Amino acid sequence: MLLPVRGPRHLPLVGHLPWIVRDPVNFFSQVSRRYGDVVPLRIGITRALYVNRPDLISQLLRDRNCQRSDESRAGIRSFVGEGLLAIEGAPHLRHRRLMAPAF
Repeated sequence: MLLPVRGPRHLPLVGHLPWIVRDPVNFFSQVSRRYGDVVPLRIGITRALYVNRPDLISQLLRDRNCQRSDESRAGIRSFVGEGLLAIEGAPHLRHRRLMAPAF
């Protein structure tokens, strides 16, 4: 039986964006402390999951069944640019292999 995952209340239409934009470090720190390692969020009207555990993040990034939508990639690009988190497929694999020695 799966239990529902709780998250912070959000505003209609804008979701959690006002808090994320105002103070992202504080927002995500508080969300992690209060709700745990996997927290549902709203970015505008889009549903998202905030994952704050390295082993889960690693699993998500490696899992070939985990495909991000065009909207989520566009959102990621707006925050971090055209990097490893925003690309998929062969370019993602190539970039990941280039970065592996640094880790």
